[in-house]
Amino acid sequence: MKHGSLLALLPSLLLIVAACDEAPLDDVRLAAAEDNPQRAAGSCSPEACGEYVPANSCQCDDACVDYGDCCDDVETVCGDEPGDACASNDDCPEFCGWNEDNLRVCKPWAQVGESCEGFVLPSFRASCAPGLECDFPEPTFDVPGTCVEPCVPAGCSGQVCALQSEAPGVITTCEVLPEYICFGETSCGHHGTDGACAWEETEGYLECLAGFEEPQEPAADSCEGHCGDMAEAGCYCDDACAFWGDCCDDMLAVCG
Repeated sequence: MKHGSLLALLPSLLLIVAACDEAPLDDVRLAAAEDNPQRAAGSCSPEACGEYVPANSCQCDDACVDYGDCCDDVETVCGDEPGDACASNDDCPEFCGWNEDNLRVCKPWAQVGESCEGFVLPSFRASCAPGLECDFPEPTFDVPGTCVEPCVPAGCSGQVCALQSEAPGVITTCEVLPEYICFGETSCGHHGTDGACAWEETEGYLECLAGFEEPQEPAADSCEGHCGDMAEAGCYCDDACAFWGDCCDDMLAVCG
């Protein structure tokens, strides 16, 4: 036979080989699948994965797609997908995040004192429960934070910084003092000792408060403003007071 004739027959030969590679579907299994429209309601067991079990109402092997008799949870039980896999928060009782294998899974909310994610992986691996906030260590957000209850302004004039749950019980007087304008230079948060609620002592806030402070009068027995002379209390702030023993208590500190 000439080469040209062989080439002409090649497509037919390839079709025959391909047909041999594909095993024909089993008529008995096809009929069972067609007679059992509720087969997907069944569930796979790990022992049944990869095997055809005629006694089962649904199947968990690789061929179940061709026969249309797959159990509805074959991907979850027999596939690589974890049992708590999810695509969005709608699929979970709490939230859809990432596990250590970088697969999306349903995860529980992080509670007060537990770790939460920040700048690098926001909300992916650990997310605070609704009503809580993630408090990050200064000065960056690229490390995990800690879930905390928010601090909010409380009191009649909003002059107290308190936990949100405790704010309704904070009772104060209702005057509006001029220095309350300084709250515009700060924020209420976990700025106190050991993360307690407090107004942040920003430079602008402290400067603003200083403008409302009353100047303090020196004590009557103080040398302030009386160096080289006699203080109002009758003690002295001059060079001779040490000899006479009548120096004010703060003579050395104030006058040197």
